[in-house]
Amino acid sequence: MSGIEVVGLIGSIVGIVQFIGEASKAIKNAKDLPDAFQEVGDKIPLVRHTLHNVEKHIDDEAGQGAYQDIKTILESCNEKGRQLERIFDAVAPSGKTSRIKRYALAVKILGKGKLVEVLAKGMIEDVHLLVLNHAARAATGDQIAKLANAIQKLSDIEPSLPEEDSIGQIHYGSGDNVAGNKYGGNHNEIKEIHGNPYFGNVTQHVHPEPKAGLSRSQRCLKSLAFGGMDNRPSEIKTEAAGTCRWLLQHKEFQKWKSRDQSLLWIKGKPGSGKSILLRYARDNIIATPKDKFEPLVLSFFFHGRGTELQKTPEGMFRSLLCQIQSEFPKALKALESAFEWQEAVSGKNSDDWQWRTSELRQYFHSSLWQVLKTHPVQLFVDALDECGEENAQSLAEEFSSLLQRPSKAHTKQLQICFTCRHYPILNLRSVPEICIDKENQGDIALFVETQLSSFHERTGSTVAEYISDHAEGVFLWAFLVVKKVLDLDRQHTASEIIEAEVRKVPQTLDELYIEMVQKMDQHSIALTECICFALRPLSLEELHYAIANYYDYDFRSSPEGAIQEKKPYRGAAMLNDIQILSCGLAEHKPHSDVVHSRTLPAFDGLSALLSRGGEKV
Repeated sequence: MSGIEVVGLIGSIVGIVQFIGEASKAIKNAKDLPDAFQEVGDKIPLVRHTLHNVEKHIDDEAGQGAYQDIKTILESCNEKGRQLERIFDAVAPSGKTSRIKRYALAVKILGKGKLVEVLAKGMIEDVHLLVLNHAARAATGDQIAKLANAIQKLSDIEPSLPEEDSIGQIHYGSGDNVAGNKYGGNHNEIKEIHGNPYFGNVTQHVHPEPKAGLSRSQRCLKSLAFGGMDNRPSEIKTEAAGTCRWLLQHKEFQKWKSRDQSLLWIKGKPGSGKSILLRYARDNIIATPKDKFEPLVLSFFFHGRGTELQKTPEGMFRSLLCQIQSEFPKALKALESAFEWQEAVSGKNSDDWQWRTSELRQYFHSSLWQVLKTHPVQLFVDALDECGEENAQSLAEEFSSLLQRPSKAHTKQLQICFTCRHYPILNLRSVPEICIDKENQGDIALFVETQLSSFHERTGSTVAEYISDHAEGVFLWAFLVVKKVLDLDRQHTASEIIEAEVRKVPQTLDELYIEMVQKMDQHSIALTECICFALRPLSLEELHYAIANYYDYDFRSSPEGAIQEKKPYRGAAMLNDIQILSCGLAEHKPHSDVVHSRTLPAFDGLSALLSRGGEKV
């Protein structure tokens, strides 16, 4: 037993309380719920405030016996919290079914006596016991008095569902529960009735119709997985031969690998090769021979030009949980139980139900602590900036928080490495950094020299040296300029003219994009606009028909479905068009059959593209 488990439980409970607080606001004026919900919403924040203080006072050198006692109390509190969370999750959304009916169904599924006021009181009682017996420094006399007062208030409140003089009833089946001995396939056993009978609290065993051929774990995994979840790493261009090796010898990377709990930020300009470098680091870790405690290597690559789930924290947590489930399924028992409960509540509408980011985060944390008991974990997250400034800041702070946990010798290593641009500015203190655009000059020179070796041998040109010296750490700039040299060379342009053209190339990506767009002909504009302004990445065939209709429709205002199949699609011809017309800004990925821009042009580049696109009107 270690402090990391205790703090993990505290984090789980705090997350649950935060969700309940948000749900309470959503139902604040609901007229079809009892007053107990409002009372619980008012009192439950005491749990969060108290546990925050408890976390600050946990002594990592405490004895195993003390930790075990604390853990037992927190596990009890956490279980009540999860049940309370399920109730609030069931009643919070507006819908055709009244909230009170949904509440009654939730209580039936959870079991007799699982009322909101009872569960909330139990959580506060657990926290009260914790500060009285094990964490006295964590609460003042006034705070302890508030806990005691909340317990009394919740004890005195009128029951939120009737319980006395009710018919004890057990319902077996998947349909609605209808009162009676037997009705429409429902088998109800009427027990003893006292007084005037009415239907009150019911213990119900719900058996949702099983999904044919899929186990609970498989159904849960299916609910987490999404299209394109694992595509991004394979879409990133393969590193040039001999590049990226410097990372393994970098002192900050070696420190990161050697420490038990460590965070590393690889930062750099757009186009500097951060994604390629992170994938190289991940693959190197996977390929390194391991001892008996083989690490669990997790990764997620944000994709700002991908689908919604490819560029949001929700997608990241879903992907990471799928990866954990494939290696350590026992670590996700709590998540699978929650999924099964949601299946029971949703019934036939279970396919429309979606996970919330807050609960995915909780289950990721709890499963992570489970894995760390026996195996090291190394987490790689790419392109934090591509999930939005607010999300990037939040995730960076979360990664830092995960590592600021009490640890014991028997808790395995947790190492997190992420990439992000210089902007947004992340408020992380004392986090080791590797600035890639200050380290990759050798890689850029190697790439340029390799690509232009034949050109140099024939002409004696020093253009390769010029490109390497002026790339300023931006691999993509070097790539685009090298392509320009090779294109001109294929057109039998004199080497002196090629050198002169290269020296006129703008020194920043933004300026280079603008120049490239301004020099595009109408066919290139059509291709580039269809790629950049599509709502999602287009397949090769979809792109063909979009371009075929480009001159007849304004896609920014025409109704959906306006595209007409004007000329036959030929894949080989489209591939050739992409190579020639995109000016190096787009490429086709055969494994996913979609066309991507190599990087999303900056705002000025997009503005230039919009203004050029307007010329067709």
